[in-house]
Amino acid sequence: MYTEDRKSLGKLRILLESNREYYCIFRQAAHASGTYICIEQTKTALGQHLLDLLESSKDMIGRIAEQYHGIDDYLTRDYTDFEKIQSYLLFIQKLYQELADTNIIWKSVLSNSPVFFHYHWYQFYSTREYLQDCAPVGETARQEHMRHHWDLTRRSILEEITLFDTIASFITSMGNAVAFCLDDSTFPEQKEMHPIKRSYLYQSLFDNHFMSNDSMKVALHLSERNPFPPGKTLTTNTETITPKKQLYQSTFSTKNYFNLFQNADSKTTYQRYLTDIDSQETELALTLDIETLEDVYTACMYSFFTLVSKGIHVRRCKRCGRYFSPYNRSDEIYCSKIWENGKRCRELYQEERLQSDDLTRYYRAAYKVQNAKKQRNLRNKPSSEKTFREWNQRAKAALEQAKNNEISFEEFKRIVDAKSESRA
Repeated sequence: MYTEDRKSLGKLRILLESNREYYCIFRQAAHASGTYICIEQTKTALGQHLLDLLESSKDMIGRIAEQYHGIDDYLTRDYTDFEKIQSYLLFIQKLYQELADTNIIWKSVLSNSPVFFHYHWYQFYSTREYLQDCAPVGETARQEHMRHHWDLTRRSILEEITLFDTIASFITSMGNAVAFCLDDSTFPEQKEMHPIKRSYLYQSLFDNHFMSNDSMKVALHLSERNPFPPGKTLTTNTETITPKKQLYQSTFSTKNYFNLFQNADSKTTYQRYLTDIDSQETELALTLDIETLEDVYTACMYSFFTLVSKGIHVRRCKRCGRYFSPYNRSDEIYCSKIWENGKRCRELYQEERLQSDDLTRYYRAAYKVQNAKKQRNLRNKPSSEKTFREWNQRAKAALEQAKNNEISFEEFKRIVDAKSESRA
């Protein structure tokens, strides 16, 4: 996966009017191509991608940073030790894959790691892939290419080890900021305080660099709400454009529109455009391009800034305990996460509550039966009290296991009924 030389591009698209956001992953159509194809898309409430990233990363990112450090002292400079070098990269790839599987944002940036880019070229020369469709390379040149690309790979690994340490600290800090500035339940005394004031308080008390002097690459677009469905292609400009060049390349219209629309053909064209636009759902959107680990920081800060500026309060889902941003109503108590069975937390909570009621009713019925048996047998069997207590302990344990989905309803009934029959 990560040794491919095709890049990925993530796009976080924020719709401020409708309080929605999209995250799209684009994959480069071919090496060095400016054409990208959308391969995945998610739609959430405003800020939910940030909250999901923090939730999925809070434990894993620190563990990955720690494991990454495990190869620091053993990173060989010997570019001819193919077996050891391959073991390094397989280890790193496994770490990155684990992280990519947790969140769509990680998935979009980790495949662009310079570690894998440079290793791809090291592998190109070490395994003589160039023989397939390129001119032969002399052994001296081949060795020099290998040394050069392994050196770049090794430097990238060391740089990313440091970067992951920083990201781990940032994720922790960002989680604290969300709890302090956006969650009413964490600090009830701040409930009436606007998130902007809470953020100022957080900055003043805990982190004077928080939300200050951040450089954010944001593109403003007026277009349809979902312009990048899966399969959609886009073309990027591979040329680096400085702000000055962008200013010079901009088109400033100086046409006299009043005179232009006196022309009958222009009027007809204008009316057709008006009709087309009126039939579309059009909204001003902010789009961030996310390609590197550093861009993840930018996306997080901008999402947080958006939540704060719009005064959106987050809360923990009543069922799964994850932070969520309200999707439709501000008083929602369940998140909109879709689980593997295709159901959301609201549906699952109702099902689990009904099952819990059924479990409790079944336990109480069995309890009454066992208690009645105990009362009947107390005079003839003094051990009945002890037998009942032991049964009740097992039945209660099974009840809790079933409520926590650790055992099925059928298994719960089997345990309760088996114990009842064995003591009859």
